[in-house]
Amino acid sequence: MEKMRKTNHDAKKTGMPRILLCLLLAGIMAMTLSLAACGSATADSSASGTAGSAGSADSTASGASTDSNADLSAETVDETIEDKGISSFIKLGGWTGLTLEKTVSASSSDSSTDTGTPAIVSDISSYTFIYPDDTAIENGMTANIDYVGKIDGTAFDGGSATGTDLTIGSNKFIDGFEDQLIGHKKGETVTVKVTFPSNYDKTELAGKAAEFTVTINKVKADPWSYIAEDSTVLKYPKDIVDLWTTQVAAAYSYYASTYSMDASTYKAAAGITTTDEEQAKINTKSYLMSRAIMDAEGVTTDSDEYQNILSAVLTASGYTTESDAAAAGISEQMIDITVSYYTAYDLMVQKAKVTEIESTVSTAASAAASTASSAS
Repeated sequence: MEKMRKTNHDAKKTGMPRILLCLLLAGIMAMTLSLAACGSATADSSASGTAGSAGSADSTASGASTDSNADLSAETVDETIEDKGISSFIKLGGWTGLTLEKTVSASSSDSSTDTGTPAIVSDISSYTFIYPDDTAIENGMTANIDYVGKIDGTAFDGGSATGTDLTIGSNKFIDGFEDQLIGHKKGETVTVKVTFPSNYDKTELAGKAAEFTVTINKVKADPWSYIAEDSTVLKYPKDIVDLWTTQVAAAYSYYASTYSMDASTYKAAAGITTTDEEQAKINTKSYLMSRAIMDAEGVTTDSDEYQNILSAVLTASGYTTESDAAAAGISEQMIDITVSYYTAYDLMVQKAKVTEIESTVSTAASAAASTASSAS
């Protein structure tokens, strides 16, 4: 029962080094993309009110996540992590012992093969944090649901699906649907009552009252966003914020150019309301989290864990050495930001309770997605 089916547009990749393109696209906040495999950008999300898909420019460049904007009020200081220590910049939330699911395909094999390449570089987008069973759904959480929709007691075409992920507050479904799941928990069955908009594109449903029987299978979130929610920035290092402010502005300009827009027009079309500096702070928080996790485990840039991931990141991005990346316009700081993130994420996974699940595509969910779109 999606409001509108979005069209993805492949981002133009000429003129920018692959590693830099992915860094800017991911914004280091969505953090679900490997540097070697960028997603596609969408420019029409604001028209439908839907949330951006993983890797889309509207969700990632804008820093869409469950990260609290309360951190934005923290002061930016002319101090460095090296001089003051990471603990003076951030209070790290709980990051060990998380319950994670790792989605794998039936034909996949362990990506950390005999080559010694760290699996995290290619697998990072496959992890999902699973909330405890007694967690009540709140705005921003993702519920995995089955649902059956009926009008006047009769199921209608495209109104049922299984295994659908729905982020509460994304406005992806018909108005009122998501709100009625708030406060409910895994295993509960909820009766959701909505009315289709009068301009719904399937005229036989337009203006009709419908009732959905919704079963909540699990409540989940992006692991990094979950940790961010539980972490608090005490102050921001100016050198990192300035670096990200420049990178964010470049990202918006680049993606705007793929739609023949200027940056301000692009941001308005994509529904982006954060300023470049605010986005830079959001991205900086992610780096502070990375460094804090590394510090907690005694991992430095000289450690084997970091160096192995550095090698994998460079290789995946088409470079042999850091000098090659530097020659392509990638700063040492941006390389460190990227490698620190992957290193910290890998440390988090190592200390998590991980269950592997096979990737499945629900026939009903696919049918619903392809038939249940509405006019914006």
